[in-house]
Amino acid sequence: DYTFKGIIAPDGLNNIDGTYLQKDGKLYYVCSAYLDVAHQCIIMTEMENPYTLKTDENGNHNSVMLSKPEYRWEKKGWSVNEGPAVLYYEDNLFIVYSASGFSSGGYCMGMLTFKGGDIMDEDNWEKSRRKVLGNEPLKNIYNAGHCSFLYRDNGEIIMVYHATTTRDFNKSPRLTFIKPIDFKNGKPIF
Repeated sequence: DYTFKGIIAPDGLNNIDGTYLQKDGKLYYVCSAYLDVAHQCIIMTEMENPYTLKTDENGNHNSVMLSKPEYRWEKKGWSVNEGPAVLYYEDNLFIVYSASGFSSGGYCMGMLTFKGGDIMDEDNWEKSRRKVLGNEPLKNIYNAGHCSFLYRDNGEIIMVYHATTTRDFNKSPRLTFIKPIDFKNGKPIF
C-alpha cells in the first residue's frame, strides 16, 4: 500500500527527472523543468520533507535555476538540460546532467560543481564549459546520458547510464552501461 501525497511542481512548473540532494541537514528537490516549449533547465528547491516543497510566507517555492542550455553541445537537436544526478565525493558535491536532444546523435553529459556558500545561490555553482561525457566512437558508445551513481562499501563509485552503440539513435536501442569513476584533485574523471 502507498499513499499519494501530491505532485511536486516547483513554482508550478512542469518537470521531469526529479531527484533529491542532501546537504547540511537540509533536503532539496533537483529536477529538469520546462521553462518554455524549447528549454529544459535544471532547477533546485528546498523541501520541508520528502514530499513537500518549502514555501515562503507568500506560498512561493523560491526555486533557483542552476543550469540552462547555453553551450552548443547542450543544444544539438533541441535545447536540453535534464536527468540531474547528484554525486558526492569526500567534501565535494556535483550534479551531473544530460544535455541536447536524446535522439540527436549528440546527447551527452555536463556537470555542475558546488563551490561552497549558500547552496541556493546559483553563483555558487560552476558549470562545465565542455561536456564531461559524450560519444566514444572507439568504444561504440554514443548518446550517453541519464546517469546515477552507486556507492560501494570499498569507497568505489560506479556510474550507471544509458547510451546507444551507433550514432543514429534509430539503429540501436538504449542500453545500460556502467563505468567506475576516478577522481583527480577532488573532481570526477569520466
